[in-house]
Amino acid sequence: VVSGSTLTLIKGALKIMAWTKAKMALAVSTGILLVAGTTTFLLVADEKWFELDQAVLNKAPDNIMVIRPTHFGGPAKGAGMVGGNERIVGQNLPLEWGIVFADKFTSYRLSLPEGFPKDRFDYLFTLPQKKNDSGQDEVRNMMRDAIKKQFGYMAHRETRELDVLLLQVKSTNAAGLHKTVTTDINDTAIQTAVETLNSKSIPMYGLAQELEGYLGTPVFDQTGLTNRYAIDLRWDRLPGEKMEDTVKRVVLKDLGLELVSSREPVEMLVVEKVK
Repeated sequence: VVSGSTLTLIKGALKIMAWTKAKMALAVSTGILLVAGTTTFLLVADEKWFELDQAVLNKAPDNIMVIRPTHFGGPAKGAGMVGGNERIVGQNLPLEWGIVFADKFTSYRLSLPEGFPKDRFDYLFTLPQKKNDSGQDEVRNMMRDAIKKQFGYMAHRETRELDVLLLQVKSTNAAGLHKTVTTDINDTAIQTAVETLNSKSIPMYGLAQELEGYLGTPVFDQTGLTNRYAIDLRWDRLPGEKMEDTVKRVVLKDLGLELVSSREPVEMLVVEKVK
């Protein structure tokens, strides 16, 4: 999966944009937005290209670059993305997702500035398809530039001392932890929801990353377990129980793993507002 683009959302029939580096003004309609070199970029796309279907995405025209307010609901609605090396489409995703993706960051360990947008967006980027991985960096760079131009945000990496949770083995005979061997890529899928977390084949570092999303705290795998496992966790919260306590209780009961508090250096993605 990849992402990226120079973009500005267009509303109304005509607007004028300043292309700073080229020092030229461009009149833009609701269709073709901008010409850079010999490439024409489209800022508006037919609604059908926003479908979360790789086959549909592959057929979309080249050089579409769109980040728009979502047409698919808000935080309470579903979100998702599909993509390949030079193409990506996402529905109902937050702006920080685009920042994380553009910077090749592996988790949502973000430091966001005050006033950072809480809105949801749809993403659509299509570059000419190649037969190698060279398109990934190109699209990511385009997304980084797009977010800077449209929203005024950039990010850099920084190591900070933070409160974290260490995933460790407490019991070796838990009923819900089953070793698995698979060659089917579909079995490695991880499905998450407010009430569940399950996979037919997940490594421990992958489980740590998923738990981090539920807990909002960095989680480091210290289990020493190198196999892949089939798991099916249900977050059945007790009356008055906090989500963090639910996750710790279920992970210990079903998987024999405990989450231990610690203080560790953590690489963060620090987002800043720029001029």
